[in-house]
Amino acid sequence: MKYRYIYDYLFIPNEEITVGDKVITDLTIYVKFKVYHKGEEIFFDSDKGIPLVIDGHSASEHRKISIEHIIRCVYNRESMFEFLPTSTLRYAESNGYKISYEIDSYGWGVKVNECVSDGEYISKEQFEEIFRKYIDLFDCSDNYPAQSTCYYAEESCK
Repeated sequence: MKYRYIYDYLFIPNEEITVGDKVITDLTIYVKFKVYHKGEEIFFDSDKGIPLVIDGHSASEHRKISIEHIIRCVYNRESMFEFLPTSTLRYAESNGYKISYEIDSYGWGVKVNECVSDGEYISKEQFEEIFRKYIDLFDCSDNYPAQSTCYYAEESCK
């Protein structure tokens, strides 16, 4: 089996948000990553979240990177959020890798009790409506950058 990884980025408001009968603890985007080397897409051999090993400029230079660390996803008052490249992405690119990413889906955390939230998928429109309506609540240090707390693996047909 071959896999692509999809990581979450959580935006946590300063206070809980009530939508209908649900108490929302966070808004989430799920970002799918694709990795290319020398023009060919490469896949992960495991669904266990293994790091990508980048072959460096010399035969003895190898570096393990976690895919979710190639970008930072940060709060932005005008556009809700933005993706910023990191030195890890620049390192990968300088060694012939291209890593693309795209938003795969959206979600929110719904409070179950004082300690637990359950994640649910929502539409892009719901995500944007809530984020824009409560934009000031998301302007907090927890969202510079947004937190990545989990991933899942998408099986490739290749």
